[in-house]
Amino acid sequence: YSSYYDTSFIGVSSEKTMNYNQWISYKNNLFNRYTSINVETKLNNALVDGNRLKVYFEQWFKGEGPTPYSDYGFKELIFEYKQSGGWVIVSEKPY
Repeated sequence: YSSYYDTSFIGVSSEKTMNYNQWISYKNNLFNRYTSINVETKLNNALVDGNRLKVYFEQWFKGEGPTPYSDYGFKELIFEYKQSGGWVIVSEKPY
């Protein structure tokens, strides 16, 4: 999972800004918290800007387990093309 993210990654979730290591730790905690996770998306827009791709989408999240959680929101992902590894995520945030 972490290989999809660049080490320069900056993400925002619940109004908290996180670097790569913080983000991967946050995601690992989510994976361990729920017995199952369902994510659905709807693409709203995608724009290419040089070696970057900006993707705007709606997301429905549902985590099942002892403390179930669900939410809905709009997200922006920015991918960057790296000669050494192809497309990686460099940013994720709500919009």
